[in-house]
Amino acid sequence: MKRFLMIAIGVSVLIFIGLYLYFVEGIYVAFLSEGEITTPFYTADQQFFARDKEGDKAFEIKGVELDSSYGPHRGTDFPIEEEKWQDWFDMINDMGANTIRVSTVMNATFYNALYDYNEARDNPLYLIQGIRVSYDEVNGDENSERMRFYSLLKEDARDVIDIIHGRNLIFTNDQRGSGFYRFDVSPYVIGYLIGDEWNQDMISYLDHTLNEDDTRFNGDYIQTVPEATSFEKLMAALVDDMLRYESNKYRTQRPIAVNSTFVMDPFEYPSHIKQQIGKINHFTMDHLLSTDEHLSGLFASYSYEEWPEEALQFIETDSSRVTIHDYLRELNDAHDMPVIMSSFGYPSETYINQDYNQGDQLIEGLTMFQESGFNGTIIRSFQDVWDRRNLTTAFMYDLQSIHEFSDVLTPNQHYGLIGYRPYREDVLMTMDGDEIDWEDVEMVSETNNNTIKVTRDHGYLYILVNSDAIQLNAPLYFGFDLHPGLGTTSINQIDATLTEPIEFFLGILPGQGGVMRVIENYQASRQQFLERVNGVNPYVELPKAPLGFERFKVAERNPKITEENATSYTYPYTFKDVYPLVLNGEGAETDIYLGEDQVELRIPYGLLNMYDPLKPTVHDDYYTHYGVEPVPIDGFHLSMMTSNGVTTDSVWVPLDPLSGDVAVEEVVKPSYERVKSYWGGEDE
Repeated sequence: MKRFLMIAIGVSVLIFIGLYLYFVEGIYVAFLSEGEITTPFYTADQQFFARDKEGDKAFEIKGVELDSSYGPHRGTDFPIEEEKWQDWFDMINDMGANTIRVSTVMNATFYNALYDYNEARDNPLYLIQGIRVSYDEVNGDENSERMRFYSLLKEDARDVIDIIHGRNLIFTNDQRGSGFYRFDVSPYVIGYLIGDEWNQDMISYLDHTLNEDDTRFNGDYIQTVPEATSFEKLMAALVDDMLRYESNKYRTQRPIAVNSTFVMDPFEYPSHIKQQIGKINHFTMDHLLSTDEHLSGLFASYSYEEWPEEALQFIETDSSRVTIHDYLRELNDAHDMPVIMSSFGYPSETYINQDYNQGDQLIEGLTMFQESGFNGTIIRSFQDVWDRRNLTTAFMYDLQSIHEFSDVLTPNQHYGLIGYRPYREDVLMTMDGDEIDWEDVEMVSETNNNTIKVTRDHGYLYILVNSDAIQLNAPLYFGFDLHPGLGTTSINQIDATLTEPIEFFLGILPGQGGVMRVIENYQASRQQFLERVNGVNPYVELPKAPLGFERFKVAERNPKITEENATSYTYPYTFKDVYPLVLNGEGAETDIYLGEDQVELRIPYGLLNMYDPLKPTVHDDYYTHYGVEPVPIDGFHLSMMTSNGVTTDSVWVPLDPLSGDVAVEEVVKPSYERVKSYWGGEDE
């Protein structure tokens, strides 16, 4: 018996070691891998081709990007279950898309769902698998291939290859997915996409500081042209390693690209243009050449970004006016391989400062890329992503909790074709004059003439007032006092004086909407961007007394370029008034319902300078602290004023903390149906 136990334990240990080496370490013996190299997808003649039983067919990519986040759950927690993935795959397929893109390693649940979904269908969804760069590991070294970020990128690339072939086990994976990857989804993988938005300083360091004497690379599968840069040489080595690894281990290859952006395009610009658009690097996939061993081919990939008209004029010097259409055609013609737009999108109307219709913009873009000769386009993204940040608003919030609430001031949170509405308990708040969603909310004030209720969820602060002083077609005003030490009792816009100081003043104006104003020394974007807007340091030129109210503003990039030899400087940012809240609109995007004797409104937390709405905390005084410092609050004072001079006494409204976990309802945006119609998706 003892001998039997020893043998059993020994066999178990050997099995465990074998499984560990096979799935975790990815050990393989090259000479045991026999047979011809297969290419389920390949590129030729500036096109993608897919192989199937009926032969090779040209393949145009119609795709959407999927993120691992879901509503208030951050992407790195990988909260989405297999059933939800498959529901989304159905919606994507019904929309007429044939491809999904993920920008990094997902958890095993995603690949399991994709495998099960595709195995049960005749028209599968294909995958472009991204490989994300670890910028936290960027460090200098005299040899680019010894740089830490490159070593990790190489490891991640091999992990990705094993994952899509169903041969990997990852216990923990910082910022990336993990799990037991046991399903082979490789028949559905079009290719690999390295990188997303590259760190331009890092590339410049490689190309200019290292200044390697020999930037040529001669691999088994990839070589470089003599004029290749150090970064292009490094990417050639990575692509060569990926091709070797997948060829030797799995006897297959698939197309690979290094993602790029317009700021890395292969074109030349005058120095004054380059300085202002931040163009310090060039990259082109055409500097990577295939050897006879490379059968699957390469492709070029770009993420879309707004490009100044002044820069476009230098693409075709013989043309009087060059448009973005001309630029895209030139960009496509600059490559001898297929080119795709791997990421492009626009915010929907849930973003407060949206100028155009999301559906119109997407259709215009899809048409433009196709007419420019691109071999496919990927929309960013299928779902809204609450934990995305933007340079112009990130300073306003606690970035550790930004994923827990929706922010209407951050445009790239609203790129999805579907969005989310957070529940308050089990209620969805709608500004429609129907008080059914207020039944469980207690009054904060009740008099003979009016009643006030206030509640909130993970997106907005809600207020309901019933008062005989409210008139349907007359202006109405609200004052908010959130900071315990700031504010004024005088309102210059309506010549009124309040009992409590306020920092925010909302005017509900028929025909305009809800215009939010803020006291001058509590304008968040001023202290952060004033010097980048007009050259004035906000701590040198302080807001002057008496302090009044001004429109709430956000900063945005200034698209204008200073002309060569100009005597004035064009600053990189401008201030823009936040658009009015929607008054008596239609559907879920209505912010204010104004009726006779009643008003119902919702205020985005960003318009009240809330740093973390859930705790809650607000911004402290910018001019006694440097930058944004949070200060906790347990409530605020609320005042209401009418156009005929009726002013309510200031009401204290307590604010309790909110839980970080909240249910959401998915909302299919009109842009989904627009894209579905354009791509010829299935009717319901």
